[in-house]
Amino acid sequence: MRLLILGLDGLDYDLVTRWELKIFMQRVFGKHYIGDLRDLYTPIIWSCFLTGLNVEKHGYDLESLKRKRNIDAFKNKYLRALYLIRRKLPIKKLGIRSLLVRFNLVEK
Repeated sequence: MRLLILGLDGLDYDLVTRWELKIFMQRVFGKHYIGDLRDLYTPIIWSCFLTGLNVEKHGYDLESLKRKRNIDAFKNKYLRALYLIRRKLPIKKLGIRSLLVRFNLVEK
């Protein structure tokens, strides 16, 4: 038995209302403006939608999410500290991460 699941992400509110696609309208539905955001990234968009605020103004932006994800990838607290020191170096590509992944010190 084969199953095909079709998901609609980013369905346009204006098109649904213009074409009266009742199947996509829930009991409560509406529109939320996200034009103030610098980066359109799903966790940031959902945070703005759920709180009703521009969360980038409160320090929850794409750069801070990347930084947190990179820090959380290290299993060892000493490697985390070394990573933070390395971030301050002017050289950006040292090739250390692939070596740490090979020795299973860092998650991919």
